Amino acid sequence: MFKLFIKCYTENYFNFRDRASRKEYISFFLFYGIICLIYEFFTLTFGFSLELEFLFFIVDFFLILPFLNLNIRRLHDFGYSGFFQIILISVMVTAKYLKHTFSIIIGVIFVLLLSFIKGTSTANKYGEPPAD
Repeated sequence: MFKLFIKCYTENYFNFRDRASRKEYISFFLFYGIICLIYEFFTLTFGFSLELEFLFFIVDFFLILPFLNLNIRRLHDFGYSGFFQIILISVMVTAKYLKHTFSIIIGVIFVLLLSFIKGTSTANKYGEPPAD
């Protein structure tokens, strides 16, 4: 699974046109969650500092593009356009800045749907089904 996570940062860093498998999507979120836990651990241990926040801003900056293109490629696996990701982005912004619990629930449901529902088993306009 770690190989699929690394693949998001090497081969698929700028890939917005193919399809992504459920395994690739789940492995990305698993390791992304581990990175978030490390961030929380450092924040709780050392307290909030500008240097620590800047470090994790840099890390998030490099994590956001693979996150976005993986969501787009996962939507392509269902045969949908990547523009449906605007729904996810708006939910995430609402959840983060307005602290609405309902938005967080919708975001979690969106990620779970993309994680566990199988995409189309035949070729669609975005390519052949992923091998993984």
